[in-house]
Amino acid sequence: MMETYIYRVIVISPYYIYLLAISIGFQESCDIIVKSILVRFMGIQSVLYYYCYNVLKYIRSFCDFMKPIKTSLHFPWFAKILYYIGRRKYAVLLVSFLLLIFGNTFTEDYKIFGIVNIYQNLLTGLIVFYNKKWLRFIIFSIIISSVTLDLFAESFSFIEGKSWHGVLYLIFFSLVVKEVYIEVLYVKTVSAEMLSAALCGFVLLCQISTFLFYMIDLYNPHSFSNTGEGSNILVNLNYFSFTTLLTIGFGDITPLSLVAKRAVMLIGILGHFYTVFVTGIIIGKYLTASKS
Repeated sequence: MMETYIYRVIVISPYYIYLLAISIGFQESCDIIVKSILVRFMGIQSVLYYYCYNVLKYIRSFCDFMKPIKTSLHFPWFAKILYYIGRRKYAVLLVSFLLLIFGNTFTEDYKIFGIVNIYQNLLTGLIVFYNKKWLRFIIFSIIISSVTLDLFAESFSFIEGKSWHGVLYLIFFSLVVKEVYIEVLYVKTVSAEMLSAALCGFVLLCQISTFLFYMIDLYNPHSFSNTGEGSNILVNLNYFSFTTLLTIGFGDITPLSLVAKRAVMLIGILGHFYTVFVTGIIIGKYLTASKS
């Protein structure tokens, strides 16, 4: 008991003192003083607590900043945009995905236009799901992380930078897939919005498979034949993903390594399941609506 009491007095108390200090406007000067005291008298463990406290404080400030109620009060036009998009969110999301796929069709500068297309897709996802607090926070974090990777690309190796980009985009697409599939499953009537959500689900599956194939080729080069070099690799693998899921199979690009072959098999199974599953749901809902 005595050790616990001493620990609370010596280690925990400075944080409450620090909190009181910053509440009356002395944060900058107290930062230096508190940090020096912690390092000199209380060891590295307290320093870690100090930094963890600051991280949590900034996260809380960020969450408060992102509250839609405050945004709507300060920017009435933004509330109108959210209301309009909320009624047609999957149609808007579908347009964004079509721009992501076909936006760089008439240019050879795939790198620049690819970056523009992926950011418009991320921003569209942020706006479409803005009213869902946890999803809004994650998508915004993905955008900030992606921008940081682009700005400090020289600090990372090629594989390391591309890998983190791939992971971020996979997380984004997976989160959006969850929302899309919930819409398809639980909506009661067949509408243009539901059909847009169903098509978004297929496009998202293609995008997930694209980055999955890209990560495989990144860590094991030449896992796929005829993918080109540089930014052409991602473009060609995106084309290969669509031809695989659409069961076209021209044969111009083929998996070579064992991991690539297994990944293509997995995506093919998921593609067939999605097509049959969603078609059955849509027909079932249509027949139910017709009978009622």
